[in-house]
Amino acid sequence: MVDVDIVLPVLWVDGALEEVDLELDVLRSAEGSVRVKDRDVFDRVREAYAMPADVVARAEQTCEQVRELVERRAEPFGDIGCAWLARFTAARP
Repeated sequence: MVDVDIVLPVLWVDGALEEVDLELDVLRSAEGSVRVKDRDVFDRVREAYAMPADVVARAEQTCEQVRELVERRAEPFGDIGCAWLARFTAARP
């Protein structure tokens, strides 16, 4: 399974990483189907916080580009990600 959050650029703020999740998520299920999750949540956040049109356009464009990469299993959304996850879970105490 693959789950990619679409976020604003991550920044260091006072020694901590700050991330703003735009609520769009690209998912690939274990059986291989790919979909975008939470478009309705993105729309609500966009309206509630008066998200600028350029940010909306960039988020939607990025989401579509990532969806295509995940669907094609282009790296790092192919074998590399699975290999890293397997190494990480194998190393857990």
